[in-house]
Amino acid sequence: MAVGDTRLGTLLDQWCGRAFLLAGGLFVVFAGLWGAFAFTSVSSESVQNVVGPVGWTIAFVGLLGIYSKVAAGGHVLPKAAVVFAGIGCLGGSVTAVGNLATVLDVIPALPAWFAALQLLLLVGIIPGFLTAAAVVLRLSRTTRRLGLFLILPAVIFAVNIVRVATLGSTTPIWSPFVLGAAQAVVLLGIGWTISTGQLQSEQYPRASGSSVE
Repeated sequence: MAVGDTRLGTLLDQWCGRAFLLAGGLFVVFAGLWGAFAFTSVSSESVQNVVGPVGWTIAFVGLLGIYSKVAAGGHVLPKAAVVFAGIGCLGGSVTAVGNLATVLDVIPALPAWFAALQLLLLVGIIPGFLTAAAVVLRLSRTTRRLGLFLILPAVIFAVNIVRVATLGSTTPIWSPFVLGAAQAVVLLGIGWTISTGQLQSEQYPRASGSSVE
């Protein structure tokens, strides 16, 4: 049974655009906290480490909602998007809960192996958003703008990974604010585009020689 045929699928469909708008709002907060650090030296990194993963988790719910809007049948690509989004949702939830536990002093520090779980976020953000973008871009010309929007979170996140790997986590000092603000704008743009009805229930293109359930 397709996700869109279930009660959960209907709920995801209804909340798809709102999920991205909420995620974008959280990234506005995320970017604002980094802006405070960059321009006033006020540090609240522990709070950012909770807000960011929560924002991503809600964005992954939006990605699942995109699938529910697509009559995907048995096609592999939409199903891959669901798997990636689900992995990201798990990673974001675990990361947010773990970081929140340290903020509230429930535990003194996260164990070393916890960092590996955070890699699940990367799976949701990069292959997850790129696969969803490919699904949407193949639907029709009317969904092209949304498809292009969906590419950007992965691109921005990849740029941030390269920056951190080469320069450090806060070098230059304004970069987390700029990249966080860019993610906020993109996620809000995705949410607004979906909420204005660009992505209605669409039929995913039938693959040549394949059957759709």
